This record gives sequence, C-alpha cells and structure tokens, in this order.
Amino acid sequence: MTQPSPTVGSVWRSRYTRNLRVTVTETDGTRVRIADINPDTGQPRPQGRWATARQLQNAYTQETP
Repeated sequence: MTQPSPTVGSVWRSRYTRNLRVTVTETDGTRVRIADINPDTGQPRPQGRWATARQLQNAYTQETP
C-alpha cells in the first residue's frame, strides 16, 4: 500500500510514541517541516524540525490529509 504524500496542514500520529502527533507546517518539495502538536491545546508548538517525506511516513501514520 502506498503512503499518502505529506501536505501542509496534515496531521500525523506517531507509530512508536503514544499520544505524539505532529503537523506538517512547511514543505520544500523534498523535505517537510513538522511541529509537535501540544496535547493540551491542540496547537502546533512553535519550534519544528525538518525531515524527509520518507522519514515522516516511516515514523508516523497520517490522520488527516
């Protein structure tokens, strides 16, 4: 099965860490910038990190497109 492509605003749930969700905040075509979602507020934390789409897809499952 093919993994969906990460898009800005999509939400992903960690495959390994319980209750960890991230959102894609930016993409440059080959990499995506992801930010952890604060579980108390549901808002992305201000800091983020860059990852490749493959890294994101290997570690997270998409919740919303």
